[in-house]
Amino acid sequence: MNYNNQYNPFALPPDFKLVYEHGKAKQVGYQIQNQQEYCPCCNMSINKIPIGLCEDIIQLQFLGEAIPLIHQIIFNSITPNLHACWNLQYNYYIQSLLQRISFKFNGQSRK
Repeated sequence: MNYNNQYNPFALPPDFKLVYEHGKAKQVGYQIQNQQEYCPCCNMSINKIPIGLCEDIIQLQFLGEAIPLIHQIIFNSITPNLHACWNLQYNYYIQSLLQRISFKFNGQSRK
């Protein structure tokens, strides 16, 4: 363990409290203005406000220029594909349901 109070990046075994704090500091989110806790290795604030999935793209500009663009590309490519898959599943369900109903009313048995 790292028994002194100074940060040692090469400590073996590592201080797992600092590892978890660094993981929290690297998460994407809005930084709290009056934050007192910072990661000793990257100097980023530890506690952050999480970003929602349906945030306005303009609100993501603090992450850099590419993040809103990538967000928009992913959103525009995944959403229509999911919609198409749902339509195919719904159509398959309706067709199988209508087929069962037609067999029932025509007096035919399904084997």
